[in-house]
Amino acid sequence: MLKHFLVLPMLVVFGSQALAQTSNTAPPMPLDQQEQLEAKQRVSRAIGSMADALLQFAELRESQCLKAIGDSGFCKCIAYNSPSEISFVEYVTLVAATKEDMKYDQLSAEDKKLVDAARASRDLCVSKRYPNP
Repeated sequence: MLKHFLVLPMLVVFGSQALAQTSNTAPPMPLDQQEQLEAKQRVSRAIGSMADALLQFAELRESQCLKAIGDSGFCKCIAYNSPSEISFVEYVTLVAATKEDMKYDQLSAEDKKLVDAARASRDLCVSKRYPNP
């Protein structure tokens, strides 16, 4: 029983000293700042998740291209330079069809941008992979 009377005051003394040491290092953050910090952390995690998804989609495009074409340099270029919104199959469709066949003039401005970007990525990657002598 005497041990309990000696241990309790020691816990109080050492516990209060530890609390005093930690409270001297940094004052608590105001609630609004804490909420802002948490919001920034959520945004950062979301951006990281989106970047991971885009990378995985590019890797899938590269894999599909390698299966179809087999040129790793060209496929890597296409995977990372074609519009991120389209798959490799959609890329092939956009560059293989004529503008007349796809009724380019009737497409929305957004769809025209995708078509133009896909075709530009094709030209870029061909010129990088097979430069003119």
